[in-house]
This record gives sequence, C-alpha cells and structure tokens, in this order.
Amino acid sequence: MTTAIIPRARFGPLLAATVLTFLLVWLFIRTSHILLLLFLAILISLYLGAIASYISERLRIPRAPAIGIGAVLSLAALVGLIWLLVPPVIQQTQALLAVLPQHIATWDAALGRLAERFPGLQQVYRPGENRLFIGIYNTLTEAFAEIPARAISIGHAAINIFSVGIMGLYLALAPGGYREWLIPFFPPVHRDLVRDVLTECAETLRAWIVGQLLAMLVLAAFTAIPLYMLDVRYWLTFGIFTGSVA
Repeated sequence: MTTAIIPRARFGPLLAATVLTFLLVWLFIRTSHILLLLFLAILISLYLGAIASYISERLRIPRAPAIGIGAVLSLAALVGLIWLLVPPVIQQTQALLAVLPQHIATWDAALGRLAERFPGLQQVYRPGENRLFIGIYNTLTEAFAEIPARAISIGHAAINIFSVGIMGLYLALAPGGYREWLIPFFPPVHRDLVRDVLTECAETLRAWIVGQLLAMLVLAAFTAIPLYMLDVRYWLTFGIFTGSVA
C-alpha cells in the first residue's frame, strides 16, 4: 500500500513573510506624508522641465538657465495670483464684518416674532434669549482661540511648500541621474523595462500637467468673460479663483 506524502507547510517562512508585509504596510503609512511630498516634487519638476524645454528651444539657451527662468516666471505668476485674489477677499470680509451685527440682530428679531406667532417654536427658540447671536459669538470665539494652532499649521505648510519646491528644482535639473539611481533597486533583467516605464510615466504626467493648465485657463476665461459682460465687480478675481481651484 502506497502512502501519500503530504508536504508540511513551512511555518517559519510564512511567519516571516507575514511580519515583513505588516512592517512594509506600517512603514508606508508612517512615510505616506513624505511620499506625497515627493510625488508633488516630481510633478513640479516635470512642470519646470516642460517650461524649460520650451524656453530652451525658443531662446537657444542651456537647460539650467531655462529652468531658472521658468521658476522665476512661475513664482511671479503665483505672486500675481495672490495679489489679485487677496485684496478683494479682505475687502469683502471687512464689509461683511461691518454689517454682520446688524444682520444678526435683524435675524434674531425675525426669529423672535416667528416664535411668538407659533408657540410650539418657543421650546426651541424663546424670544429675547438671542440664541443666534450667542451661537455666532461662541463660534467666532472658538475660531479665534484656534489661531495659535492654525499659525503653527500654516508654518508647517510653508516649510513643506519650500521643501517641495527645492526638491522639484533639483529633480528638474538632473532627472536622469535620479532615475538611474532608482533603477538599480530592481533586478537586472527588468531594469530596461523599468527605465522605459519611468520614461513613459514622465511623459504621461507632463502631458497631464499641460492639459490641466489648459483646463484651468479655459475655466478662468469662461467665468471671467461672462461676469465682465454682466458688469460684475471683481470679475477677474472670480475668473482666476475658478481656474485656480480646478
């Protein structure tokens, strides 16, 4: 009688693979913020690379000065957007804060009259208690109390933006060197394939960035032009804001 030989499961390699998988997942979760910043830096480098290629072909200059010109022009455009968007927002916010107490009092009085007409509402809103004013006041108080934490968060975001900009600039200056540094992490038999995949990914992302910029421009124009024809104030600001949030 032939006895079937049942292979025994190797518990050691299975346990090691499970632990290694959990460690890799934990490492990915812990470094997801850094990986996201790195991906943003790659997008910025591709954007600068596309602009540098265009400037280099038109002005017949080397790539490095073209990247510098592209970075300066992009920074100037960003400052121009902030200059166009921030002053109207501040002006409108100041105008709203100036008339907000009067509107709150009007709304509170209207709710009080409504509660007097319908006694059932007095269980929720009693006339003279000014719940609306108190609620808005408490909300504003909590918002101002969080200003220090928000300031720290803004500072942290500014550091991240600066880091992403520097990384994007370095990646744009020498994209081939960083790509070749990454390829040795793969088996030799697959390195040519990895090189081709990275090149195609860069071209696809570059085309996506150009398409996204064109979509932003179209949305901004289609918003600003009708508002200008309707004689709406801050038509350019609304158009730029619509294009920017795309």
